[in-house]
Amino acid sequence: MTPREGNWAVDTRNGQLGRVVKKRWRGVELCPPDGGDAWDCPDDRVRIATKSELQKAGLWRSK
Repeated sequence: MTPREGNWAVDTRNGQLGRVVKKRWRGVELCPPDGGDAWDCPDDRVRIATKSELQKAGLWRSK
């Protein structure tokens, strides 16, 4: 399942975490948490980030 725009996702080719900023015909465009350069990732190489991955990146806040 391809993540939707706004979801945090992981590029399984290199393990890089990014936010889905745009859905493309055969993939997504991901932007890193620090706001660096976005990159394209094919549908079959992207997955939704886990809670653990988001916690490690400082993107998950417990109440």
